[in-house]
Amino acid sequence: MSTNILGSANFEKISLGNGSSYTPITAKFPILDIARPLWVSDFSVEPPRVKIDPSMKDIVERISKSLATKSLKYKSRQRKDWSLKEIMKDGDSNKINAKSKLVRDGFSAVIAEVSKMLNKSSIDHTSKFLLSNEPLYVYALSFVIYYEKVKDAEGINDRVITLTENEIKPFFNILLARAAIEQRHLNLSIEQRKDIYKAASNTNISYVKGMPAGAISKIIAKYVDNGSIHDLVDRFFASGEIDPAKGTPQIRQLMVNYLKEIGLVIPEDIPDEDSDDISFTDLEAIEEDVFESDNSHDDDVK
Repeated sequence: MSTNILGSANFEKISLGNGSSYTPITAKFPILDIARPLWVSDFSVEPPRVKIDPSMKDIVERISKSLATKSLKYKSRQRKDWSLKEIMKDGDSNKINAKSKLVRDGFSAVIAEVSKMLNKSSIDHTSKFLLSNEPLYVYALSFVIYYEKVKDAEGINDRVITLTENEIKPFFNILLARAAIEQRHLNLSIEQRKDIYKAASNTNISYVKGMPAGAISKIIAKYVDNGSIHDLVDRFFASGEIDPAKGTPQIRQLMVNYLKEIGLVIPEDIPDEDSDDISFTDLEAIEEDVFESDNSHDDDVK
């Protein structure tokens, strides 16, 4: 008998003395990998099988990379300290690796179950895309497990989806709105910006390729005087017929005023051709007033 590298016992033929022989049944014994833990951590959520808008993919990946270096305030029971905005504003380096802490604290098995549930679920493309970025998924898991103190797989799954809808999506929608305002050189008041940010945070914007720019433009148009004419002027400068740098906020506003004075009327059902990518500026440029109108973080957990 000999044993191969896979742990199978191989028996040679045995003679029966009458000219015949037989080979005993081959017994296979799987080799146990004693170095492999019983539960292997699975923090993987599969991305959706659709094309995500390049601009949104870029900003989400940049935020995720930065988030991985931030510290979570595990001992805090104040909701504000666990908001994505506050964590991103915190300049401290990551003293405790959030993913490693979840593993050390024994949550690998339940997280593996949650990941399976999310991968089998029919949550929308945007939510699945956001959670497929591991730092965002780890943040959501940490919030639900350590702040909300949910421990069972089904409960964690439900709360992770809720947090994605109520916290993570609004965060990126507001970044999208801010980037669109800057790109279009809109000269807005603080109140107008707040109204646009609030509307963006409450809107279910799809991040599928070609969708974000048009969606955010419609929101901005509702809070900007002569918003449709603003869109027309922006498209003119975006066409390349004139250097976009010459389209300062003052020049654009003068053009809008002139078109309004001559009685230009733009039909409400005009086809939306605004599918250009949004250009995001440096993350450090996030303004303080972005979330001031957000009241979702008032409740603290005792």
